[in-house]
Amino acid sequence: MYNLNQTIYTPTRITSTSESIIDDIFSNVDVVDSRVIASALSDHHAQQLSIEINEEQRIDEQKYEMETFTPKELTAIREDLNQVDWTLVTSICEVNDSYNKFSEIVTAIMERHIRKRMVNIATKKKWITKKIKDMSTNKRQLYEALIENRVPKEIYIKFCAELKQEIANSKKATYTKYIATSQNPMKATWKIVNHVQGKSQSEKLELTALENKYDSVSNVAAAFNTYFASNCKNLLPDNKFPQSQMEANPNSFGFHLVDTTEIVDAIRSLKNTRAVGVDRYNAMIILNESSKSSMAKLVSPQANTDKQIDDGMETRIVILDHFIYT
Repeated sequence: MYNLNQTIYTPTRITSTSESIIDDIFSNVDVVDSRVIASALSDHHAQQLSIEINEEQRIDEQKYEMETFTPKELTAIREDLNQVDWTLVTSICEVNDSYNKFSEIVTAIMERHIRKRMVNIATKKKWITKKIKDMSTNKRQLYEALIENRVPKEIYIKFCAELKQEIANSKKATYTKYIATSQNPMKATWKIVNHVQGKSQSEKLELTALENKYDSVSNVAAAFNTYFASNCKNLLPDNKFPQSQMEANPNSFGFHLVDTTEIVDAIRSLKNTRAVGVDRYNAMIILNESSKSSMAKLVSPQANTDKQIDDGMETRIVILDHFIYT
């Protein structure tokens, strides 16, 4: 039945007057070897099986289907069960037919409300090599010898340090190979970092700045936005903007026209003093004069045409495209 075959043929219980295979193992896979292990704790002996595992058939990710449900769905299941006419089950005299009818009703209700999703099965850690396994076995043997005072403690401590270093080297090699063979090396790197640090995406985000604590993504983004906006306002002294060209209306905004030298100096002031190479930037300089005529001209070095925009004021936009060498 079910392709199960007996694997133990040696008596597993031996008394002074009898022998019997009261304990047995049935398997549907090919068994390489089976034996009985005598035990001094009981008259029932232990059984051991050896089967062949084809390592080439292992896959990195194995998935299986799991059924999940929420308290709301569980309540719906209970309500449907309460509405079932169970006489459809109890009126059947044959036990097997009655059970099959019961199973059919319950299964239909469960499939109606329970969701199914695929989850990963935990697989073997690839950094655990045969050498690490052998060293771990030797470590256990050394520990047993240590507690029996058969080896000095210094030897055990030294071997533990060697095993720890071997594990670190194996993890490093495994992670390096994982990143090198990944289609997205940056994502793979952060995945390893979060795994090593025990972090997950569900962790609560928290930022403390100037004695203020921010605990949500939107608040953290707003804090950074405020910080960089305030830095932009402080790039140039206030006297760079003539009072005659500043807007009197607090709800309006405007920029004073500056030349390319001032732009280069401002960007260089933000750069790291040790930075080298070439930086490419695009700058848009806007001159807002609300008192002028209602016509705007867009000047672009990428095109020789001018575009007229009627926005109630004249706005001159100059797009610069430069290289900065440091």
